Amino acid sequence: MLLGLAHAVSCGTGRDRAGPPDPHADALARLRAFETARRDQTDFRTLPTSDEILGPDPVAIRRLPGSPLLVGVLRGRSAVVLLDAELQELDRARTPASPTGLAVSPAGEVFVSGELEAAVARYAPSGGRLLPMGTIPVDGVHSIRAMAYGPEGILHLVEDHDHRLLTISLTGEILDGADSPIGLGPRIVVRTAGYVVVNCVLSHEVVVLPVDARGVPRREAAVRIAQNGPFWAIDAVEVADGLLLAMGGVEDHPLDRRQGSFGYIDSFAYVYRVSGTPPTAQRVVALNASALGVVTPKVVSLSADGGRVHVRLVMEARLDDGRAVLADPLLDAWVVDEGRHERVVPVADAGAVPARSLESRVGEALLFTTLIAPWNRTKGSVSRFTCETCHFEGYVDGRVHDPGRGDVRVTTRPLLGLFNNRPHFSRALDPDLTAMVHNEFRVAGLRSRHDPWFAIGTAQAPWLAYLGVGPEPLSPEMLRRALMVFLMEFTHRPNPAVLGRSVWSAEERRGAEIFRDGCEHCHEARLVTNRPDSRVPFGEWERLTMTRQGPIVWARDTYEKTGVVPYVHEAGTRVPSLRRLYKKRPYFTNGSAADLDDVLRRAYVSHGSFLHETATPGSLDGASRAALRAFLDLL
Repeated sequence: MLLGLAHAVSCGTGRDRAGPPDPHADALARLRAFETARRDQTDFRTLPTSDEILGPDPVAIRRLPGSPLLVGVLRGRSAVVLLDAELQELDRARTPASPTGLAVSPAGEVFVSGELEAAVARYAPSGGRLLPMGTIPVDGVHSIRAMAYGPEGILHLVEDHDHRLLTISLTGEILDGADSPIGLGPRIVVRTAGYVVVNCVLSHEVVVLPVDARGVPRREAAVRIAQNGPFWAIDAVEVADGLLLAMGGVEDHPLDRRQGSFGYIDSFAYVYRVSGTPPTAQRVVALNASALGVVTPKVVSLSADGGRVHVRLVMEARLDDGRAVLADPLLDAWVVDEGRHERVVPVADAGAVPARSLESRVGEALLFTTLIAPWNRTKGSVSRFTCETCHFEGYVDGRVHDPGRGDVRVTTRPLLGLFNNRPHFSRALDPDLTAMVHNEFRVAGLRSRHDPWFAIGTAQAPWLAYLGVGPEPLSPEMLRRALMVFLMEFTHRPNPAVLGRSVWSAEERRGAEIFRDGCEHCHEARLVTNRPDSRVPFGEWERLTMTRQGPIVWARDTYEKTGVVPYVHEAGTRVPSLRRLYKKRPYFTNGSAADLDDVLRRAYVSHGSFLHETATPGSLDGASRAALRAFLDLL
């Protein structure tokens, strides 16, 4: 059951037919031996989640009003830090787990929220310290992705589990938004005097809502700015005739795969004006940022000075002398724009956890920068991009792609959890990480006019020195091994739906039983997809699903045909993993199911057979669908 639910292709790197012998076969044999040994030594039940091992991850920084001091949040350390004007740490305090939300009131009070807790922590900076001032509980949510402070003394929160924008008082009372999604994958919220603005990554839209005198959004007056792919960053300022918006996002064009690589996925900076009665949005600037060397911009800053508009793609806070400061999770550092060059201030992190390997850090850079294809160009369909262009934070972009294979349409799939989930992607043509990574280098730079078997070092990419790369270039084999090491460590983050719990509810248990009887013959409870002996008996499901790791893959290494057509392979589609389904929208390989309720309404079970898509109405009753939905939410 549920075959194809979240499955899709990544970069479609496998080949349909064997080509000539690979001249790099010896290097690939060494990489494959390394991968095999690493898998044999790994206990996938207890493999740490990536939020525990990928460094301090500074993700936001803000200036305190009327002060030279700044505050920043460390996602990987569940901490908020107080910094002086030179970015030196003065104090550190505990936050809700995995913090990503940071807001500062005009009076200087600091608010921090986390993806793994349903609470907002409050702090009062005083005398070079961050004094904890209690927490604001938020009922009915699993996590909080981002927030903004409203001058009415309220907070606007976005959470991407149920896709909502919530407005709460400082005591935790929900004033608006408890019942209605704002869009798919809300990740950023910005507040101006008269508007609240939300970026929804998976539905590819920015939602502009005027607020009333209490600061509550007027949802009936919302303006939605949509395009073909995701926006990654937003900012807003009010002007005399309305609102100006700046966004960083992908090129507003369908992804073109007909050349065997990736076309029309350059990064762009956009400026929109929202004005008029009723208000409408007009695009006034669309600038190819990739052509300027800025790829996948995730921070944007907008200011208006008379008739001039200034857009910066690299600022989160400004110092007294005008220098801009950015939180950089890749470098695990605060980066100061000194004008002609940058100054990198590493986060103070000595002794927090064992240091990451150089391979892991370089592998992360290969995924989240242009390092995997540094010679790509931008002209027409030819694009400069990163893997994150289609895999936001390693997950998905919500798009349905045309891979250039007839009527086949596919959704993006996550890059987390690949180590124990092979063969890879919908067509399962890459049998292991070695093959997948080698092919990713080829397809990413296919139109760069450059050999994908390249070495690179600080001479070509000076910023690699900040990761610890020395004067010797990284060889082609070292680069591939580095990406493999990172993907081995790039495990799923904890599911907030299970944290703080150890047992299933009665409805979740009923859903697990329905899944066991109708779904698990395809979505097997394996710890390693291509190892039948790793299948977990039903009696252990509860304990494992309620851990931080949630390690069961819920997949196997076979093809199946369940009615979701056209099939990506003559044998069907490889059975996909069901881990962290709330991060993956839309569903099915072809993206035809908008949500899990849509998936379950279509499910047809009869006499031991199962179809996801059929002309016959679905056969699950309402209670069974609700129970299955509750169980799937735990995975």
